[in-house]
Amino acid sequence: MNHFGSSRVSGANYSGIKTPDEQLIDKLRQKLAARGARGIIGLQRIFKILDDNNNGTLEIQEFWKGLCDFKLNVSQEECRRLFDLFDENDDGVVDFDELIRAIKGDMNPFRKQLVKKAYTKLDSNGNGVIDVEDIRKAYNAENHPDVRSKKKTEM
Repeated sequence: MNHFGSSRVSGANYSGIKTPDEQLIDKLRQKLAARGARGIIGLQRIFKILDDNNNGTLEIQEFWKGLCDFKLNVSQEECRRLFDLFDENDDGVVDFDELIRAIKGDMNPFRKQLVKKAYTKLDSNGNGVIDVEDIRKAYNAENHPDVRSKKKTEM
């Protein structure tokens, strides 16, 4: 049953009502966007700023400091909940990839299908792995400007 007492699911599989976790993540997304982190480069810049000990991960203290710096009015419990949501592999830290996946969220069905088509086209032998041979078969470099000017070869 959804929030309106109906068992019907919308076409996008979304009722329009966000969970508290989704609301927290949305607040963080808005604060990050306001700080210029609308894309991967901006997120990477903020991640490096938050990573005080330069170990490539965020511990809970660094994460909390970042939320405070962003003036995201959350309790320590909400901070812990966000941190645990982002820490997908439960290793006690959030790395950049985990942050990206949490902030960017899932791709919509159209984009997922587009990526699947591209992957299928590149994986010419259908083994589930895109290797150098697959890329050589899919990409013809003969018209690349550096190849045409003889600076580089096709291989």
